[in-house]
Amino acid sequence: MSDQLPYTAADVFHDSRLLTCRSPFGALPLGETVRLRLYLSERLRYAYCLLCLRLPEGERAILMEHHDAPDGAHYCEAELSLQSPGLALYWFTVNDGARLYYYGCQCGAGGAGALSADSVRPYQITLYDPAFTTPRWFTEGVAYHIFVDRFCRGEGLGGLARARFHEEKGRTIVKHADWNEQVLYTPVNGNLYYDPCDFFGGDLAGIRAKLPYLAALGVSCLYLSPIFESPSNHKYNTGDYLNIDPMFGTEEDLKALCEAAKGYGIRIVLDGVFSHTGDDSRYFNRFGRYETLGAAQSPDSPYYSWYSFFHYPDRYRCWWNFPSLPEVNEMDPAYVDFIATGERSVLRRWQNAGVSGWRLDVADELPDEFIALLRKEVKRISPDALLLGEVWEDASQKFSMGHLRSYVNGAELDSVMNYPLRGIVLDYLTGKIAAPAAADALSALRENYPPPFYYACLNLLSTHDVPRALTLLGGGPDKDSGLTREEQARFSLQPLALARAKARMRLAFALLFSLPGVPCIYYGDEAGLEGCMDPFNRAPFPWGKEDAALQSRVAEWSRLRRRTDALTRGHAAFFAPDSELLLVLRFVANGEDALGQSAENGVYLLLVNRSKELRYLHADFPALLRQNGYTGGEVPRSAKLTKLLYEGGDSTAFNVLSGAAQLAVGPETCALYRFDA
Repeated sequence: MSDQLPYTAADVFHDSRLLTCRSPFGALPLGETVRLRLYLSERLRYAYCLLCLRLPEGERAILMEHHDAPDGAHYCEAELSLQSPGLALYWFTVNDGARLYYYGCQCGAGGAGALSADSVRPYQITLYDPAFTTPRWFTEGVAYHIFVDRFCRGEGLGGLARARFHEEKGRTIVKHADWNEQVLYTPVNGNLYYDPCDFFGGDLAGIRAKLPYLAALGVSCLYLSPIFESPSNHKYNTGDYLNIDPMFGTEEDLKALCEAAKGYGIRIVLDGVFSHTGDDSRYFNRFGRYETLGAAQSPDSPYYSWYSFFHYPDRYRCWWNFPSLPEVNEMDPAYVDFIATGERSVLRRWQNAGVSGWRLDVADELPDEFIALLRKEVKRISPDALLLGEVWEDASQKFSMGHLRSYVNGAELDSVMNYPLRGIVLDYLTGKIAAPAAADALSALRENYPPPFYYACLNLLSTHDVPRALTLLGGGPDKDSGLTREEQARFSLQPLALARAKARMRLAFALLFSLPGVPCIYYGDEAGLEGCMDPFNRAPFPWGKEDAALQSRVAEWSRLRRRTDALTRGHAAFFAPDSELLLVLRFVANGEDALGQSAENGVYLLLVNRSKELRYLHADFPALLRQNGYTGGEVPRSAKLTKLLYEGGDSTAFNVLSGAAQLAVGPETCALYRFDA
């Protein structure tokens, strides 16, 4: 608060995470009533207070009623029921008879607010369809992200033996006969620019061969990088949506993989790249390598309406100005029919082949209408199929294509890739943010996301688009470091930095498997793989050179999570008693999980100490729960604390008495405890 204001936090108070101020907590199903309170001191007993709202249908203000609580506190209150999906933004005005003040969110992420004389940052309530559900098989599982060319070869040289398909089309293919060679990162054949045309031969048969390994790791969902025909190793420049790239295998290979994976309780999710195609595709056919009449060859092409030309045929709308990636008009009827609604659509073809869902590449560049249409068709084909989006920010607040997006409301995505959580975990463990900031950011996601969406978030530490977590945890360069490809190629963690990185990586995995959402392992992270930015984060899996201890521990966390309702779908609370310690409390009470489904009761506490010193704390669990939007009575007031898994040094916990416990956590250590009543 400004020093010039005549009132302090003791005079005006609202905290969006306290049930005494806002009930119920967090996102709100349409039609449900929410109660909002603004607490006032005796000095403002007669102030004129308004609840101000900015709703999807417009702005309004509600005069708040004054009340006295049994404990002597005084507050203003308003109740409302909202009917339109989207965001409801709210703030308060306080008129003391002399002037008008504004009360709103202090940091933009919920929690306690602040008074201002001239401006306000509103609080957020996310409004969603009460019928919104997400696939239970996904929310209860563990995902594994595979960059197909770099995971495992099938027989012999794998996909390298089938490179002739592309070579006969005149495409440049660089083959790594040695699986352990460094990835290509410089231009080839005298070209001016780098081309992702090098291959190691990983294929669908190789993935199938490693299903026992993946099952032992506790994996229940494989998310594959694009597998459709394309000249690049990453396959984001699609050449043919209806054919598997020959270097990866055939449609029969995909069906065999899906069927074999099913036997291990594993489902397959494909990467859907629907915002653009490749220029070297049967649809655009810029180089005439396909027998079809492409849009770049003639306006009479059946695919011409898919694209937008500024000057035919050499200037056209393309993804981030890359000529190799011409953008499509997603709502073009012919394109919609081809991808989604036709009897022989891309969605129908591959879901009927055994695929259980889709990850939408660059979802923030797809129109809302197109995503909603995809959702309808995906679910019509397979009601329990998954539709996940690539969104890098808080998806409830995402603004793109000129408007607020509707990802979280129940009509579009099941959920998104949880890049914000990745940032929180890595920044906390590397000291970029303090533990209270990490706890607050975790609480903000829980507050903003509808529970079905929140518990289906794909929680990740690494992907093919960012540096590997191990590299960052060892102090390696981030994506904005400015290092050249040559400098990144030479970079590796030195022994002391690598040891520190692996110690932190174990803490990161503990958090990944303890936080709400679906933990996702990027292939090789569990084996100790390093890597800077693309293409170095896409190195081959280090078979025979794995960090076996890290693999084993990841498998332990994975198995524990999958058999524990409280760790998969349980309620969550976050707390930071000081700058170094982070606590995560997960629980199921009264036989019901956070999604209102039947579940086994249980309470689990994860303690993480990132510092190099022993830390002590007194944990008052009822108070912790109240700070996180609960009543405070959801966990036993007396219990034995049983340590299940720990990383780093030792930790000690005295049993819970009267709702509290004394805890000690060793340096760079985490420990998971179970409450045994």
